[in-house]
Amino acid sequence: MRINATIEENRYVLQLLNKNERVIDFLCWSDKMNLSRVFLKKIIRLTKKNRVPLDKIREYKIIASVPLSYTSYRIIKATFEGIKSALKFFN
Repeated sequence: MRINATIEENRYVLQLLNKNERVIDFLCWSDKMNLSRVFLKKIIRLTKKNRVPLDKIREYKIIASVPLSYTSYRIIKATFEGIKSALKFFN
């Protein structure tokens, strides 16, 4: 399974995809300058809603469709890397 995080002009989109690249579910929300506080919560909500444990996610992908989204990109990348590191450490 994979999670795609898309950075758009005025919103963020999280997609949960199965191994065949089919979208299982997604979340969209508007940017209100609080990405660092809500991003991990959104990932947990998406995975819990679909009964997918975080250790079943094999890949994370960031798609930036707007230029100058460097801070958002770094927040998302750090969150994904933190999840992967924590799963390696505790497994």
